[in-house]
Amino acid sequence: MADPVAVVRGVTMDVSDLARSERFWTAILDCEVTDRYDTYSWLDEIAPGVRLILQEVPEPKSAKNRVHLDLWSANANALIVRVESLGGTRIADVEDPAYSLTVMSDPDGNEFCISRRLSPALTGGAEIP
Repeated sequence: MADPVAVVRGVTMDVSDLARSERFWTAILDCEVTDRYDTYSWLDEIAPGVRLILQEVPEPKSAKNRVHLDLWSANANALIVRVESLGGTRIADVEDPAYSLTVMSDPDGNEFCISRRLSPALTGGAEIP
């Protein structure tokens, strides 16, 4: 029997205000909440077969994320402005010969990146729309 292979079906993010985080992430990702239970919300697929799960927790974020989302938009600057208008914060702009990105945070302080120029490792040499 072959060793089992894992498949990513969800990415869970801790949040302090479930309703606020639902509004923020559904607006940024242009998706809907598909289910709620107690302190959890499940959003539509954010990638084929992968859902974003929001989990309300009592404690505030206290350190840098160990995992984060990398987002892409054909108009990264407009997306950055939109994130800020929805309560997100610009943390840093990163320029590297291989890529360019802006580190942002959601209203709970969870970091994520918006790529302005994707790394060749993320594009696989393909043109990104």
